[in-house]
Amino acid sequence: MIVYVDDGTRELYEGEDPNSVLVHDIDILTIINELNRSGAEALSVNKQRVLNDTSISCSGYTIRINDQFFARPFEISAIGDSKRMVAALIGPDGYGTLLQDYGVIFKIKIEDDLTIPKYSESQSYDDMTKAKEEE
Repeated sequence: MIVYVDDGTRELYEGEDPNSVLVHDIDILTIINELNRSGAEALSVNKQRVLNDTSISCSGYTIRINDQFFARPFEISAIGDSKRMVAALIGPDGYGTLLQDYGVIFKIKIEDDLTIPKYSESQSYDDMTKAKEEE
């Protein structure tokens, strides 16, 4: 499935904080966490592979993912049980529902044939060692 997230375009209420209709790094992180909790097997944001140690942070008007900068809109791709993932995001307590209530653009598209890119950086491990082969 693909989740599209973008800044809202509605007019602000008098005295409303403009940040309430903008997409922030915490929004992307929360969506990723919801997808993981509902069984996502592979994830990417704007074609950038997301792993358990992926860094996602705010950097001005962009969001930094794996040391690359991305501006809105955001496309989050997820492979897994799409019914469970959709229910987690747009159910009564789903984060997607909350974003829509605030005016953030949030859409879901179900894709039957989706490819998630491989992680492009080398991974290092501090505590893990290669197991000895058994004879």
